[in-house]
Amino acid sequence: TEAGASFHADCVRLLADAEAAIERVGAARDRPAGTLRLTASLDYGNAVVVPQLASFMRLHPAVQVDLVLSDHVSDIIAERFDLAIRGGWLRDSSLRATRLGSFRQLLVATPAYLAEHGTPRRVDELVRHDAVAMSALPHPLRWTFAGRGGKRQTVRLRAAAQANNAAAVRGLVLAGAGLAVLPDYLVEEDIRAGRLVALLAHLHLPEGGIHAVYPGPRAPAKVRAFIEHLQAAGA
Repeated sequence: TEAGASFHADCVRLLADAEAAIERVGAARDRPAGTLRLTASLDYGNAVVVPQLASFMRLHPAVQVDLVLSDHVSDIIAERFDLAIRGGWLRDSSLRATRLGSFRQLLVATPAYLAEHGTPRRVDELVRHDAVAMSALPHPLRWTFAGRGGKRQTVRLRAAAQANNAAAVRGLVLAGAGLAVLPDYLVEEDIRAGRLVALLAHLHLPEGGIHAVYPGPRAPAKVRAFIEHLQAAGA
């Protein structure tokens, strides 16, 4: 009938639209495209993620980036993030995580501070020094050093100042406020330039991990591609 023919034509058009939509979804999962919304800490984000995002965007021009830097641990699902780059030690979570690498923690101070207060050679000498603490850590003033043979020594430092993110702690240390424990990616250039000195280099502090965290059993192509980009760069 005429009505049946018209209904059939409408159904064919609807099916074609549905098939096209399914193909677009499939392409989005296989080809990096769309907006990549991600979050990272202020210090690691500025030092590592930002330059890697710039090179990633040149490789994948169909991807736009929405980066949120914050030391607040975001709720990835509630805040609609595709990806979070997190440093340190992961909490238990139903989210998926891919390890990107690790970082060393270094005890540092300025040459000027050490000239005035002396250079500590042993862990027990640290109690006589001023420390700049990162208040976001669970135990910002208690550190355990490991030496050869696995021997461990724990010390509690005396706080002269504290700040809630690593970049601010670094700024206070560079200004001569005291010594501090900071991640290697934030201070290695300062050490090479002579602005900071690494202390007790024969001992080791616990290493932290860098992880890419994302929801869902299978990440979309844009997320997988950026994770692979960070891994290739050794981020």
